[in-house]
Amino acid sequence: MRDGIGEDGRTLSPAMPRFVFDAPGDAANLAGYIEEIDALQRSGFGTREIVLVFGQGAAAERFAKAFFGRVAQIAPRGVFGRSLVRQEAGGVVILAATRPEGRATAPHLFPLYMLRGDEDVRRVRGGFASLNDQIAALARTAERGVILDPEGREPDVPAGWSVVARPPGDVPVIALGSAAGQVDPDAGPVLIVADDLHHLGRIAGCFTVADPRPAPDRSGAPPLERYGRAAAEVLVEALARCERECTRAKLFEKLDGLSVQSPEWPHLDYAAWPLTGTDLVALRRVCLSDDRQAP
Repeated sequence: MRDGIGEDGRTLSPAMPRFVFDAPGDAANLAGYIEEIDALQRSGFGTREIVLVFGQGAAAERFAKAFFGRVAQIAPRGVFGRSLVRQEAGGVVILAATRPEGRATAPHLFPLYMLRGDEDVRRVRGGFASLNDQIAALARTAERGVILDPEGREPDVPAGWSVVARPPGDVPVIALGSAAGQVDPDAGPVLIVADDLHHLGRIAGCFTVADPRPAPDRSGAPPLERYGRAAAEVLVEALARCERECTRAKLFEKLDGLSVQSPEWPHLDYAAWPLTGTDLVALRRVCLSDDRQAP
């Protein structure tokens, strides 16, 4: 309690305050905090329902539709007799969140936003390769190059590469965020991540794109729908392993060794990749003419 170190030698979560027990009320404060945390950990776990909260917007709605469609197939009677239901607040987790904000309210599972790669696995778990993994895959196409990072994502920089404000024009460029629409593909190789394709606008040329959501079976279903179904498979399995007396912390612990093979999504192995379940990235060549809108 004083040093924030558990019996097994691991550092306790930042959610657990440190107590030095040098004041008369420290013991009572600790007891009250533990009682409050216990109630928070069980938030969303009812006797007949397991409450889930989803992100806002059209993309989150499509994700939720695919998610519950798959749940109906693999767990029609729920998990341990409890149905998975959607509400606006008070859920076990937030699924399909569109922004990192809000993790203090509830942990995020399968967010729609891209994880950088160094987030706290006790507060968020994803289902596709992180930004750092995507950049590493792009960087392996050349021994050296530069990275443009105007929005300050601050990714890990691979060996032989450097972050610059302006590209020199004679080396490969990994263009992040808005930089994707500001570089000239005729001046040298331009590499981007799939989530930044919308920044290209009507720019013409060829690009190497990191796709973190490839379909193993070459399914024609949209990635968002495939992601929702994969999320359902993982969460239902984790809840089953968590058993009846589940809590938020226990649920995330059960994800640690989980491995789920889906026919339409990359193999998710949280023992090997605790944060995202995978580091799989497919590199694709995308060429656009000046009269065609980028995907």
